[in-house]
Amino acid sequence: MIRVLIVEDDKFARQGIIDALPWEEHGMVVAGEASNGKAALDILAEQKFDLILSDYSMPGMNGLELLKEVKEKYPDTAFGMITLYESFDIIQKALRYGAIDYISKIQLEEENFDTMLSNLQNKILERREVQQKAKSVHICPRDTCYLFSCINNQDLDILCDKYPGIFRERPLEIGLNIYACYMADDREEEEKMFRTIKWPWYLVKVTGLGRYEQEKFFHLVRRYYRYHMFYYHESSTIAISWLERMVQGIRSVSEDEIGEIQEAWMDTDWLYDEKVFRKRLHELRELCLPFNVLFKLLVKVEDAVNRKYEDLFQDVNLHLPYHFYSWEDVSGWLEAVFYKMNQYISERQLSPGVMKSITKSIQIIYDEISSPLLVQSIAERVNMSRSYFSFCFKKVTGESFNQYVRDKRIKIAKEYLEKTDFTIMEIAEKCGYEDEKYFSRVFKQETGLLPTRYRKDRKDHTRVIL
Repeated sequence: MIRVLIVEDDKFARQGIIDALPWEEHGMVVAGEASNGKAALDILAEQKFDLILSDYSMPGMNGLELLKEVKEKYPDTAFGMITLYESFDIIQKALRYGAIDYISKIQLEEENFDTMLSNLQNKILERREVQQKAKSVHICPRDTCYLFSCINNQDLDILCDKYPGIFRERPLEIGLNIYACYMADDREEEEKMFRTIKWPWYLVKVTGLGRYEQEKFFHLVRRYYRYHMFYYHESSTIAISWLERMVQGIRSVSEDEIGEIQEAWMDTDWLYDEKVFRKRLHELRELCLPFNVLFKLLVKVEDAVNRKYEDLFQDVNLHLPYHFYSWEDVSGWLEAVFYKMNQYISERQLSPGVMKSITKSIQIIYDEISSPLLVQSIAERVNMSRSYFSFCFKKVTGESFNQYVRDKRIKIAKEYLEKTDFTIMEIAEKCGYEDEKYFSRVFKQETGLLPTRYRKDRKDHTRVIL
């Protein structure tokens, strides 16, 4: 028997529902009643029910609030909503939150009892069968599954609100930004989904799941999303056999390949040449790197712009998003970097070629900070005359070449003094000074303190904070 709990704040209405409906004829029995949502939850904590029929309008906790609690705490319990009128908004919210049906009080007054209870009974038995298959045998409950994902990670509730009535049951979240919905073969329903679900959502139909292990299927989907759907998203129909072959064919990217792509992006030619930028973007997408590898690469790109070129791009501070939900997010962020840099260049009224040379000189300074850095030598390496290089360098950074190099050396020396136990001589050498005394004199000129005193003061300051 299907055990039913009636929740209705009006005592006479509640008794009328219990007495008037032919429960036993439809394999049901009213095993409990409650006058409000809180009382219903107290009863559910003590007894198991197969179906809850609850009024929407109740004091304290309305029917929708009760439905949410039930779905969270007792997901196997079916829920039907009773409404005073056939309110479209309430009905859609109830179905979206997981109700299997709704009943208007007008229906009760018209005594459509058999039809109403028959519909409830069929839905509960069908739902029970699907749940039983999934739980006891651990196989996919249907031959067909529809996968949903969103390019910009909209909440599933937004999808349900946008396309009300399209789902008989709330889709399952099987991974970050991946939802699955099992449905019986129904061409009309399928055509409706493919016709109505549009950007930024996309839909993949997977067929041939009969007797297929559900967890194995979900694992395949997560890998498919990670290596393919993240980068390429278009609504399509695929067979489980094709999905298996596709996932098995995913090759791991070698360390050498990762190193090459990182080196290419760290070479900032792409900041000034759109053709190079588009080529790099295409190659990056084709690699289909795993999330963690891709994110590490983007962190390096962010660091290259924010740290190494902070003096060139003083007004541009890039912030890497916490997460990317699709390739569009990644390419959009990189394009924003590209266009910000180009806007900065155009505002400085310098040619891309000059900016490229100055940027390269900054890279050389960071990479070779422990070596002698002479303006003539650097100008030659970036294919500029000494005088024109000096003029452009100061126009871009606001400092002469020699002052810029000195500032960078002192800045790096401060970091070594604060964060390492290197001797003063070791720090001097790492910052391009062969003579410890000369280094100490320059450091004091720039900071007002000798290196030893600076280190002591910083450690004392840190100790106070801790």
